[in-house]
Amino acid sequence: MHGRVTLQAFNGSSALTALLVSAAVAQRDQTQSEIARACTLLADMVATATAGDRRPRLPDRAGEPEEDGGRTE
Repeated sequence: MHGRVTLQAFNGSSALTALLVSAAVAQRDQTQSEIARACTLLADMVATATAGDRRPRLPDRAGEPEEDGGRTE
């Protein structure tokens, strides 16, 4: 009987560990994707700025109100 309880505790801790590791990996993948997107947007803005347009507009973010960045035109 004591061996079964120990086995159940081990199985539970293994399952919880697997769940936590999978959540951490999913978060890492999402963050890595967001960083890659930000790098692409930054590279596009740098390319626009060096092409002669010295005031590139920031891209719109999904779900956020549009701002003009404090510019007055």
